[in-house]
Amino acid sequence: MSKPFVEIVAKNFSVQHEDEWMAIARQLGSVYQLFQPKHIRFFDGIDHIKEETAHFTFDQWYVAGILNDLKQKPFSGSTDHITFQISKDLSFFDNYKKAFAQLVKAAKDTEVLVQFETKEKLQKFLLEKNIIEVFFRDQWAGFIAVRKDIYKYFKGYVVFEEILLDEFKGLGLGKALQRAMINHLNSEKDELIYGTIDHRNIPSIKTALSNGRKKVGKYVFCKIDG
Repeated sequence: MSKPFVEIVAKNFSVQHEDEWMAIARQLGSVYQLFQPKHIRFFDGIDHIKEETAHFTFDQWYVAGILNDLKQKPFSGSTDHITFQISKDLSFFDNYKKAFAQLVKAAKDTEVLVQFETKEKLQKFLLEKNIIEVFFRDQWAGFIAVRKDIYKYFKGYVVFEEILLDEFKGLGLGKALQRAMINHLNSEKDELIYGTIDHRNIPSIKTALSNGRKKVGKYVFCKIDG
């Protein structure tokens, strides 16, 4: 493993201040000294950590919205020359590999902010009819895949993948594709569409927010002193 970690689950546990997280980081750093840990990562669902500092850096944002509310929100983007298709098979998989290779190439020496989904996983989304492909002027441009799930206090549909070929970025397709999925999903009262987005992935965050989703929590790294 290039980035080994130890996961700790704590129940009936509440931290209110930055100093408390720093003290916990020092304590855990001592307990797991054998691993020489550099940071602890915790979920901040109440926005205790409002900005990055020398001790705290952001990792991933949870961005969510109530589906039934989002469906009522007027769509402010353009759908000119854009069409959608609920996937019936994985014939687009080679295009997906091409789009992901473009992401890796663009990242160069930096870390790729998303992971490649396997055919086996996408097949599950396919059976649930929760993959939508987008076309621009009849050319395949990308897709979005979601799955019904429950995680922490999030209940609804989690976005596992949304990707576009480079040549179709900047045309508003990402926003239109997310809205197409929002409209497509059958939702019960208060069910969400949600997912994690790396804090450095500004375009994806902007696209999610433009469709009415909100930042509702984040993972934060706390540096272990000493």
